[in-house]
Amino acid sequence: MKYYLANPVLDEQVADVRRRIRLAQNGVVAEHMAARGATYRQNYGVAIPTLRELARRYPKNRDLAQRLWSLGIRETMILATLVAPADTFTPDDARQWIADFNQVELVEQACMNLFAHMPQARELCVQLLAAPDDWSRVTAFTLAVRTASRLDDADVGLLLARGTEWAGTDNFLLYKAIALAWAAIARQGRAAAVQVQAAVGSLAHTAATSGVRYIVHEVTEELSFLDFL
Repeated sequence: MKYYLANPVLDEQVADVRRRIRLAQNGVVAEHMAARGATYRQNYGVAIPTLRELARRYPKNRDLAQRLWSLGIRETMILATLVAPADTFTPDDARQWIADFNQVELVEQACMNLFAHMPQARELCVQLLAAPDDWSRVTAFTLAVRTASRLDDADVGLLLARGTEWAGTDNFLLYKAIALAWAAIARQGRAAAVQVQAAVGSLAHTAATSGVRYIVHEVTEELSFLDFL
C-alpha cells in the first residue's frame, strides 16, 4: 500500500467510503464471486449500482481516486475509477493501475468508467498493444470496444494485426476481448466490416485452437447480423 501525507478532508472521505462499504456488504455475493474465481485482497460483495450511487457523494478528485485505488479493496478500486477525473488522468496513470489488474471486472469497470473518457484514450489503446503482459492486452481490446468510433485506419489495422497474432492464445479473457473489439470495429460501417472480414478469413486458415474458433465464430455471427457485406 502507498502512503500519503495527511489530508483531513481526504482522510475523512476515505474513512466515510470504508464505513459505507461495510454497511452495504453482502457476504453471500462475495463468497459466490470467490467460488467463480474472482479473488481480491478484500471483497465486500457490494453491487455495482450501489457503488455508482456512493460515488456520486464525492466530487471528482485525483488524489481521492489514488488513495481509494491503493487500498486494493474491490469496492474502493471500482470507486476510484468512478471518482477519478478523466480529463487529467494520463496514460501513465492508467498503466500504473493496469499493473494491479488481476480480475476482468476491474478491466471492464476501468475502461467503461474512466479510460474511455480520457482525452488520450486512443493513444492508450495503441500503447497497450505493445505491452508484453496479457492484462494490458486484454485492456487494450476492451478499451477498443468503447472507443471504436474514434479509431483511425492505422489503429484498426494494428488491432486486427495483433488480434490475428494473439488469436491462438489459451487465455479466454484475451481471445474474448479480441472478438468483442473486432465486432465493435465491424459495426463502424462497411469499410471497417470488410477489413474485419479479411482478418477473420485469414484466421480460418490457421491452427484451429479454441481461441481461433471462438473469434471466428463470434465475429462471423456479428458480420452476418450486420449484413454490410
